[in-house]
Amino acid sequence: MRLENRRRGGVLAGVLAAFVVLAILFVGASIFLGLFMARHVRVEESSSERGKVVRFETPVGSMRVREAGSPDDLRRLGLPVYPGAAVAPGEGKTVNLEFQLGDEKNFNVSAADYTTADSVANVSAFYRQELPDWSFTMRDGRVEMRHSEGGYQTVIAIREQGGVTHISLVQIGEPLEN
Repeated sequence: MRLENRRRGGVLAGVLAAFVVLAILFVGASIFLGLFMARHVRVEESSSERGKVVRFETPVGSMRVREAGSPDDLRRLGLPVYPGAAVAPGEGKTVNLEFQLGDEKNFNVSAADYTTADSVANVSAFYRQELPDWSFTMRDGRVEMRHSEGGYQTVIAIREQGGVTHISLVQIGEPLEN
């Protein structure tokens, strides 16, 4: 019996020692990776007449966030802006995110949130007239319109909140041509 207890104790000690070694390796690798990323990640911020640009550079790729200054930036994407709609207060401006891995531009997200005093019904009627080929769904007072074409998924969401109609315009897909 004592020999069997010693074997069990030896196996248990071996498992615990392996666990401790793995934990030390994990902590060491985490510290190394953290230091590597801290030394090799750059963040640059710049401003132009079109808005602020923040660029994140990492060893594996980059991300650029551009604050657009006007509804014309979404019109350039082919998205109509509801007449009289204004950039939603407190929501920021139109934003463009561009993800890039290596030398290839891979992914782009453009989004904006507008408000209007007009009803959800009036706003959705405008977009249904402007974009008749888009899929249209209505659920819980929220209207969504979707369209996919040429590597892009585009969504327009219309909802009422606090007595104001919010219009969210989002385009996801391949990067924009600059």
